[in-house]
Amino acid sequence: MIVELVDDRVLGAVRFLDAETGLPILSPLSVAGEGIRFVANRSGMFVITRARTGAASVDAELAAFTGSFQAPPGAPAHGSVALEFTVADPGGRYLSRVGTVHLPRSQSNAAFSPVEYLLYPSPIARPVAVTTSVRLSISYDDGEKVAGAIVEVSVPVDENVTRVGRGLSDARGEAIVFVPRIPVVRWGEDTSGAVATAPFEGEARVYLAKAGYAPLYPDERDENNATLAWQGAIELVSGREHRLDPITISTNPPTP
Repeated sequence: MIVELVDDRVLGAVRFLDAETGLPILSPLSVAGEGIRFVANRSGMFVITRARTGAASVDAELAAFTGSFQAPPGAPAHGSVALEFTVADPGGRYLSRVGTVHLPRSQSNAAFSPVEYLLYPSPIARPVAVTTSVRLSISYDDGEKVAGAIVEVSVPVDENVTRVGRGLSDARGEAIVFVPRIPVVRWGEDTSGAVATAPFEGEARVYLAKAGYAPLYPDERDENNATLAWQGAIELVSGREHRLDPITISTNPPTP
């Protein structure tokens, strides 16, 4: 019997999380990037075993890095090579998105931790039993559907806690937002301890990416790259699905 030892170094890994639960997605996903070789494992990680940029010198350095385990070369510098990838859900439960991974990963613990990206539900997705869902349709005032709009729903459930759900509109302008852990009942404030089942009052907001920032995802939104295009009051009951009236936003919103 011949025993052959093969040492091989990976460049990093990407893992995708469910935006509703925060848990790793274990169902099949399609992940691809030009010049990147992904290998899926049983933990829901997509391990990057090879990468090519098209630049001969950088590709030679990456090849040398993956082929040397005990003493990896100093080039390319950690995180110096940025490669873009796309991820899609063949089952249609999650919306597609893009991401960027910076290679190679450092020699610290980060080398053994995947880069994590949230995937947001498509309109056909169904929430877990205790999650409240909000469906909405977004159009410009000229009738064009708004794709890639960020929808954010926030619901204060007591004086210290606010539940927040975020979602993204698809090519048809349709979006669904899951708001987890809204209480089933609201305790009355009088001394009798009566239980009130009135809805919880909150707010829904729609954001659009500013010029130069598309595509934009809810986990990437901040005041510098997104503009508030619409907001309105909303009432939610735990575990129910709510449908907002169609939302119309200005084709040319004022510059803040």
